[in-house]
Amino acid sequence: MKDVVELTIPLETPSKKNSRVYNSHAHKCFPSANFARWHQSATLHLRHQYNGSAIDYPVSIEITFTHGDLRRRDSDNGVSSILDLLCDCEVLKDDNWTIVNHISVLNKLSIKNPSAYIVIRPVK
Repeated sequence: MKDVVELTIPLETPSKKNSRVYNSHAHKCFPSANFARWHQSATLHLRHQYNGSAIDYPVSIEITFTHGDLRRRDSDNGVSSILDLLCDCEVLKDDNWTIVNHISVLNKLSIKNPSAYIVIRPVK
Protein backbone atom coordinates (compact mmCIF):
# COMPACT_ATOMS: atom_id res chain seq x y z
CA MET A 1 0.00 0.00 0.00
CA LYS A 2 1.28 3.46 -0.82
CA ASP A 3 1.99 5.98 1.92
CA VAL A 4 -0.10 8.88 3.12
CA VAL A 5 1.43 12.26 2.23
CA GLU A 6 1.03 15.20 4.65
CA LEU A 7 2.06 18.71 3.61
CA THR A 8 1.78 22.11 5.26
CA ILE A 9 1.96 25.51 3.61
CA PRO A 10 2.25 28.16 6.36
CA LEU A 11 0.64 30.91 4.27
CA GLU A 12 -2.84 32.17 3.44
CA THR A 13 -3.91 30.57 0.15
CA PRO A 14 -5.01 33.18 -2.40
CA SER A 15 -7.44 32.53 -5.21
CA LYS A 16 -5.66 32.11 -8.53
CA LYS A 17 -8.93 32.75 -10.33
CA ASN A 18 -9.64 36.05 -8.55
CA SER A 19 -6.00 37.17 -8.52
CA ARG A 20 -5.65 37.89 -12.23
CA VAL A 21 -4.27 41.00 -13.91
CA TYR A 22 -5.20 41.90 -17.47
CA ASN A 23 -2.35 43.06 -19.71
CA SER A 24 -3.93 45.16 -22.46
CA HIS A 25 -0.77 45.09 -24.59
CA ALA A 26 -0.58 41.29 -24.63
CA HIS A 27 -4.39 40.87 -24.48
CA LYS A 28 -3.95 38.20 -21.82
CA CYS A 29 -4.62 37.67 -18.13
CA PHE A 30 -1.79 36.78 -15.78
CA PRO A 31 -1.68 35.86 -12.09
CA SER A 32 -1.23 38.90 -9.87
CA ALA A 33 2.12 39.67 -8.23
CA ASN A 34 0.60 38.65 -4.88
CA PHE A 35 -0.41 35.25 -6.24
CA ALA A 36 2.99 34.79 -7.91
CA ARG A 37 4.78 35.52 -4.58
CA TRP A 38 2.53 33.01 -2.79
CA HIS A 39 3.14 30.38 -5.48
CA GLN A 40 6.91 30.86 -5.25
CA SER A 41 6.95 30.63 -1.42
CA ALA A 42 4.52 27.71 -1.34
CA THR A 43 6.65 25.88 -3.93
CA LEU A 44 9.70 26.19 -1.67
CA HIS A 45 7.73 24.82 1.29
CA LEU A 46 6.46 21.83 -0.71
CA ARG A 47 9.87 21.00 -2.19
CA HIS A 48 11.30 20.77 1.34
CA GLN A 49 8.50 18.42 2.40
CA TYR A 50 8.03 16.15 -0.63
CA ASN A 51 10.78 14.46 -2.59
CA GLY A 52 8.90 11.53 -4.09
CA SER A 53 7.78 11.02 -7.66
CA ALA A 54 4.58 12.55 -8.98
CA ILE A 55 1.51 10.67 -7.74
CA ASP A 56 -0.24 9.04 -10.69
CA TYR A 57 -2.69 6.72 -8.91
CA PRO A 58 -6.16 7.47 -7.47
CA VAL A 59 -6.09 9.53 -4.28
CA SER A 60 -8.34 11.31 -1.83
CA ILE A 61 -7.22 14.80 -0.78
CA GLU A 62 -8.17 16.57 2.43
CA ILE A 63 -7.36 20.27 2.67
CA THR A 64 -7.68 22.24 5.88
CA PHE A 65 -7.47 25.98 5.31
CA THR A 66 -6.66 27.91 8.46
CA HIS A 67 -7.46 31.54 7.78
CA GLY A 68 -5.67 34.38 9.54
CA ASP A 69 -8.62 36.76 9.34
CA LEU A 70 -12.35 36.85 8.66
CA ARG A 71 -12.25 38.06 5.05
CA ARG A 72 -14.69 36.39 2.67
CA ARG A 73 -13.09 33.56 0.65
CA ASP A 74 -14.51 30.87 -1.59
CA SER A 75 -13.19 27.42 -0.70
CA ASP A 76 -13.33 26.16 -4.28
CA ASN A 77 -10.96 28.91 -5.42
CA GLY A 78 -8.47 27.96 -2.70
CA VAL A 79 -8.77 24.30 -3.68
CA SER A 80 -7.95 25.18 -7.29
CA SER A 81 -4.87 27.11 -6.17
CA ILE A 82 -3.68 24.16 -4.07
CA LEU A 83 -4.32 21.54 -6.78
CA ASP A 84 -2.50 23.62 -9.40
CA LEU A 85 0.40 24.05 -6.97
CA LEU A 86 0.54 20.29 -6.29
CA CYS A 87 0.75 19.66 -10.04
CA ASP A 88 3.32 22.43 -10.62
CA CYS A 89 5.51 20.97 -7.85
CA GLU A 90 5.10 17.45 -9.26
CA VAL A 91 3.42 16.10 -6.14
CA LEU A 92 0.52 15.11 -8.41
CA LYS A 93 0.97 14.07 -12.03
CA ASP A 94 -2.39 15.69 -12.82
CA ASP A 95 -5.45 16.88 -10.93
CA ASN A 96 -8.02 15.23 -13.19
CA TRP A 97 -10.68 12.92 -11.76
CA THR A 98 -8.77 9.71 -12.54
CA ILE A 99 -6.12 10.75 -10.02
CA VAL A 100 -8.00 13.05 -7.64
CA ASN A 101 -11.04 10.91 -6.85
CA HIS A 102 -12.22 12.79 -3.77
CA ILE A 103 -11.61 16.19 -2.19
CA SER A 104 -12.73 17.34 1.24
CA VAL A 105 -12.26 20.83 2.63
CA LEU A 106 -12.34 22.24 6.14
CA ASN A 107 -12.03 25.95 6.95
CA LYS A 108 -10.87 27.21 10.34
CA LEU A 109 -9.79 30.51 11.86
CA SER A 110 -6.54 31.20 13.68
CA ILE A 111 -5.75 34.91 13.78
CA LYS A 112 -2.28 35.57 12.38
CA ASN A 113 -1.57 31.85 11.73
CA PRO A 114 -2.84 31.15 8.21
CA SER A 115 -1.94 27.86 6.57
CA ALA A 116 -3.07 25.04 4.35
CA TYR A 117 -2.69 21.49 5.65
CA ILE A 118 -2.96 18.85 2.90
CA VAL A 119 -3.38 15.10 3.37
CA ILE A 120 -3.18 12.85 0.31
CA ARG A 121 -4.35 9.26 0.77
CA PRO A 122 -4.38 6.44 -1.76
CA VAL A 123 -7.86 5.26 -2.72
CA LYS A 124 -8.31 1.54 -2.13
